[in-house]
Amino acid sequence: MERDAFLRRAAAGTFPDAEEVDPGALVPEGPAGDLVECFCDELAAAAGTPHRVATMDEALEVVLELMDGHHTFMARGHLPVPGLAGRLIHDGYHIVGSDVPKDAGERKRHQLDYESLEVGITAVDGLLAESGSIVVTSGRESPRMASLIPEVHIALATTDQMYRSLSHFFSERPGAVTQGSNMVVITGPSRTGDIEQTLTLGVHGPRQLHVIVIG
Repeated sequence: MERDAFLRRAAAGTFPDAEEVDPGALVPEGPAGDLVECFCDELAAAAGTPHRVATMDEALEVVLELMDGHHTFMARGHLPVPGLAGRLIHDGYHIVGSDVPKDAGERKRHQLDYESLEVGITAVDGLLAESGSIVVTSGRESPRMASLIPEVHIALATTDQMYRSLSHFFSERPGAVTQGSNMVVITGPSRTGDIEQTLTLGVHGPRQLHVIVIG
């Protein structure tokens, strides 16, 4: 917007609505080529593990393989694989609830279950090819615990959730940031570094991040 036009709007107290602003100039070109392949390469470079499958049944098989050797899990939000939680319960895995009781005593007992929580399974709101990141929002129906507390985080996504970059994501879904109580962009497992710049995985969150891309 030119200076004179801006000053006229300021004097009149009127500014364009968000829908009138063309975000195109703010959106970079992003990576070229196969975005799913680019995402998988970047995720692997960030110490995450991509799993590219064609069908829901194949995605279920990957989850069952990743659950081998574990006993407890938490499933968050509306997962793209129907009946996944029920299948795991049927196979003998224990599900840890995500609803926090209001009573103080019950809440404390509930939170102690988190100590034995091994695997968190979540949906995602977007995949970012540029960095191999996943976008996860939280709300009443999708609490944050499943992607933050367990040592293993399994994220389920479909190829139509792929975006070139975070700028492209916000350009196409401008209301996503206000749809939940929290939004995080996760790039690989949790990591931290000491004064000698030695990275350690899993200190403040999951040690493993598996992203299953369906389609």
